[in-house]
Parts: sequence; structure tokens; C-alpha cells
Amino acid sequence: MKLPAGSSNVGGNWIALDGADTNMNWSTVNFVGSNPARMQINSDLAAFKHLNISKSDGARIAIDEESTKNIVIRGNLTVNPGAVLRNSCDYDVVLYGNLSSSGGLIFENCALRMLNRTGNQSISLSGANRLYSLVIDSSYEVSLHSNLPLHGSMLIENGTFNAGNNVITVYGDWNNDAGLGSLIGNGHKVVFAGSYNADCDETGFDILELNKINGAELRVPPGATLACQSYDWSSGALRVLEQCPVHRR
Repeated sequence: MKLPAGSSNVGGNWIALDGADTNMNWSTVNFVGSNPARMQINSDLAAFKHLNISKSDGARIAIDEESTKNIVIRGNLTVNPGAVLRNSCDYDVVLYGNLSSSGGLIFENCALRMLNRTGNQSISLSGANRLYSLVIDSSYEVSLHSNLPLHGSMLIENGTFNAGNNVITVYGDWNNDAGLGSLIGNGHKVVFAGSYNADCDETGFDILELNKINGAELRVPPGATLACQSYDWSSGALRVLEQCPVHRR
């Protein structure tokens, strides 16, 4: 299926079975209406260009557990006020453009993977948003323009993550494979929260806050380096494993 440039409104379900080739070109798919609908992706050839979630009255688009492939968006993802996009499957949402959500964005077990080889990307969230994990895999910069709750983990694989002066709350691990200088931003804070242990290797924190509960720990793995300009302790334990330097920048 090929769509020309422009917009296409969809009021029902979107199902791409194995082998389905959906070529969106430069088109925008708008999910509209006040009734809930479902999305099911089972084909490696299925991809959106721009995807708008414009449901009303709190109606949701549910990416259900019958999906067996990643949800690929080669442009921007926009969730408008009054609409909800919920991903209940274990497959990632791969985004090549910008994310803007002023409605509800709920990812239960998957990662949002910011993937781009041609330009910068941005993340802007307001409203009731609950992300699980975030992966930065870009040749350029991904900039954050709002606070960010992550109920899973954070991974910087490639590129630069500009956190600005925002607060990122992480309940899982924080790993930086891109190295020194890949986390930037003036005045950002990263809060490690929740009741489970988490690992961290990062040298670019401005403010690091530890707010673990029920005896949970933030752990620095062997050989890793943890560095921050300021360290705020609320609760929980910081465990530095053997041969792990911890620096205040």
C-alpha cells in the first residue's frame, strides 16, 4: 500500500500482517474519532512516515500483544490532547523524527528508540505520559524539552543527548556506550527512583539525585566511572563496586 503526500484519516484499526508493504512516502496518518482502536504490526515492511494520534474524549490507540515487529515511524510522532497511544507489546517504537505528546503516551514494556542518521531530533512531553525505556541511537543530537519519566532504563548508544535543564526520573539502569561528552545540558537533574537496584555508568551528570526506597541501591559496575557536579541524597544506597572511580566534576 502506497499513500501520496498529504493526510489520511483512520477511524478504525490498523493491521499490517506478515508481508504487508505499507509505504507512506511523505504522508501523515491521523487516527481520529472518539472510539478506541488497535494497531497490530507483523511485517518488517510496515512503516509510517508521520503518525498523529488525534483521538478525542480519551480514546486510545492500543498497540496490542499480537504485534511481532517493531513499530517504525520514519517521520514525527504526535499525540494530541485528548488522545492516548498505548503500547502493550514488547516490541520497540523506532522513531526517526521528533516526538511531541500533549495527550497520553504509555509504553509498558518497550523502548522508544530515537534513531536518525541525517539530522537532529527532539522530545517534548506534557500531559499523562509514561515511558518505559529510552535508547538514543543517533548520528546527531537528541534534545529534551520537558521532564522525562522512565520506568525502565536509559541507554545512550550513539550520538548526543541534550537534556537541557530538565529532570529525568529513571527507575532502571543508566548506561552510556557513546562515551564522554554524549550527555550534555545546563542544569539537568537525573533522579534514580524506585524499589529495585539499578546500575549506572555515566560521567556527564549535572545533578544526580538518589531517591531509592525499600533498601534499593544505585550501583557503579566494576571498571565504570560515575561523575556529577552535584549529588543529592534522599534515600537508598550508593554502592561502588571494586575499582570504580566516582568523581565530582
